[in-house]
Amino acid sequence: MFEPSGRDAARGFAAERAALEPGLSSALPFGDDLAAKYSALAGDGSQGPKSREAAMLLSAAENSLIAEDDISTATSKASQALNLFREAGDANAVADALRLLVNVRAEGEGPKAASDLAIAELQKFSKSGDRRGEASMRLSLAEVAARHPAGDFSGERGVEAFQHARAAVEFFEGSKDARMHGIALLALAHCHMTQAVQHDSRQEIDSALQVAKDAAAAFQRADERRGQAKALHAQAAACAHAEDVDDAVRHGKQALALWRDLGLAQFEGMELRCLAEWLRAADQADEALKMAEAAHKIFEKIGNRRGWEAAAMVSVARAHLEVGAVETAHGMAKDAIRAYESTADEAGEVAAMSLMVDVQLAQDNGSEALGYAERCLEALRALRSRTAEDHKFEASLLHSVAQIHMAQESFDKAATCCKDSVRIFKDAGDDLNANLVLHTLSNVHIGLGEYREAIKAASEARDFFRKRGHKRGHAFSCLQCASAFAARGEHNRGIAMGREASAIFMEEGHQHGTADAQALLGEVYLARGNAKKSMIHAREAREICKELGRSQKELESLFTLTKGSFVVASEGVVPQTAKEKPSAEWDAALALGQEALALARKSESTPSIVAALFSIGQIFVVTKKASEASKIIDEALPLAQEMGDDRAVANLEILTAQMHFIGGEESSAPEPAKRALEIFREKLGDTDGVDACNELIRFVEGGGAMKKADEAVEEGADSGAAGAVAAYEGPAVEDISATISDLALSLMGVESLAGDTPLMDAGLDSLASVEFQNNISKEFKVQLPSTLVFDYPSVNTMTDFLNTSLRQAAGFAIEN
Repeated sequence: MFEPSGRDAARGFAAERAALEPGLSSALPFGDDLAAKYSALAGDGSQGPKSREAAMLLSAAENSLIAEDDISTATSKASQALNLFREAGDANAVADALRLLVNVRAEGEGPKAASDLAIAELQKFSKSGDRRGEASMRLSLAEVAARHPAGDFSGERGVEAFQHARAAVEFFEGSKDARMHGIALLALAHCHMTQAVQHDSRQEIDSALQVAKDAAAAFQRADERRGQAKALHAQAAACAHAEDVDDAVRHGKQALALWRDLGLAQFEGMELRCLAEWLRAADQADEALKMAEAAHKIFEKIGNRRGWEAAAMVSVARAHLEVGAVETAHGMAKDAIRAYESTADEAGEVAAMSLMVDVQLAQDNGSEALGYAERCLEALRALRSRTAEDHKFEASLLHSVAQIHMAQESFDKAATCCKDSVRIFKDAGDDLNANLVLHTLSNVHIGLGEYREAIKAASEARDFFRKRGHKRGHAFSCLQCASAFAARGEHNRGIAMGREASAIFMEEGHQHGTADAQALLGEVYLARGNAKKSMIHAREAREICKELGRSQKELESLFTLTKGSFVVASEGVVPQTAKEKPSAEWDAALALGQEALALARKSESTPSIVAALFSIGQIFVVTKKASEASKIIDEALPLAQEMGDDRAVANLEILTAQMHFIGGEESSAPEPAKRALEIFREKLGDTDGVDACNELIRFVEGGGAMKKADEAVEEGADSGAAGAVAAYEGPAVEDISATISDLALSLMGVESLAGDTPLMDAGLDSLASVEFQNNISKEFKVQLPSTLVFDYPSVNTMTDFLNTSLRQAAGFAIEN
């Protein structure tokens, strides 16, 4: 149940990234239209020769950066212009030239070199009392920090970036320079967005949106249309991160219209590509395809500057994948690889091969995908000049390779790739993605049977996101912890983690995450033997997925519902003969199985079709419908054999043996059971499967009475007595204990906690105890005494107190 699937892990990581990151920056490349301003100055006969020459050089420098992507020429011309303006004594022009030079250096030499230059010049301006120059350098420092974030932006670097941006906003607002005021506001909006991305803060998103609106108003007062377009783009990016796609697209299209009016093709193409990605994330694949194709046409004309043509090509192909045009995407990827190879465009070739990895995965060609991924890594590592983004891309590729190895059950290789990916992300200062990869590493450890390591990796990610206040990251990590605990058999702790994740997702209004949490809770409750509670959660997950159009997740929830319904029916009346009419519970189980089969056929997923057929076949066997079971097996077995799924084949062979037995063909029953035995023993090395087959063979050869289906079918419905439904519907004692223990552990930095150990002695300090008490109160929706930790110092005593309080509040007697 909790075994990892490589393809599912890949989808899960993509979903997390979509939820945790805006995907595309709120800050477009530097460009303040200095070229237009200084071109006019260069043609002004009233200016001195040095000023006119410097103006021409500065105009050419910005054009070299934006239109030609020529950083070397931009650096040279901006430096020459700076020296001439200094000689001419034009302080304002010196500040403009320095700002351009700082941003050029950030692109060419990296953010540290750019910041060092800005700090040195800031000190000079401060010493000379040049407040405008000082404000310009503060603005530059904020721009560089927001465009090239490294590490935790809530740390010293982020705090300084906000201080610089606010100081620049204050100065330019006071100086009545509406254009520069707008630019400073835009830098402040980008700081808020960087903080929002790293901490998943709705408050920061709202701040970014408001500041971007203020920037748009300032640019409008200055009649600065390029600035207005950038401010609209920033608003669109903020809305996209808030998952308000309609407003994101509206603002993006307004910006797009301005870029077109201004004749700025590069910015038009960038905006189109952003719109394509936002629409694709919102499952509007057809519209996304149109935008991506328009962006690609623009970049084909102007060239692959900064890799934008390659990025647009990838957007087009991925949009084709989304609409199901896999062959078209495949052809595009092949053509792109050939084209980039012929032009020696290394960056484009890397992007095209990365796309081919996605295409091969979409075609279920794991080996081909792995080959392209390894070629892509080799090409990436061979790039002559590698930026921090290139290193992050390498880490992402390694993560993709890990997922492919998982799908092929090469878990040792997957673990190595995950660890390398985490290391590279951390070295590049991208702690957020490093911790997302830890989720996959946790799944890899589950595949290796290393459950303690799986819990450790998931808990490390959970601790990182919790400390950052990154709520959705915290929730996704809780889900992974839940999976790891459940795989280890610690179902109570898995349930506690699943509940914590669900509560956070609900609070955040994150429907996808809520569905995932409810689905997992359904699985864990089923594994614990509580089929009725399992069905409650699975039904909730299904309804949300249906509303969201997540057919695959809906199908998984239907499978859980079918298994739960099977268990509930098994606890009632089981037909003893084919003539006996099955109970309503069996009819309900069959109906759910048939719904699952219909959805599986619609999705054209052969593994899902086989799983659904197997579930229906089980029901027919238990209800003594041999002929119906035979038809199901006749369809399912060839499909499983064609897939090469040995476990599915073995399970279907067991079902065949049982079908023969209930149909009165006892002599035919041992042979399929023996075939299943051979598969479990020789191919799968599954001792539990071997034992089950031996027991079944003895049973059918002995001619004894047929056992209950939930006892005889290996890999069946995860049966177990749910017990009588208690009148009291509050949390069970073990659930209360697990929740208290987990909430305490999350604040203490230790891995385990004995039930009778005083929490304060185990490391829960007074500050953490306040948060701990608040979390318990919120989890159980109960008022608690302020002296809780002192009156009930251990998990055991606190569990007894809470159990008593909750039962009394619900009007039930206390269990002795």
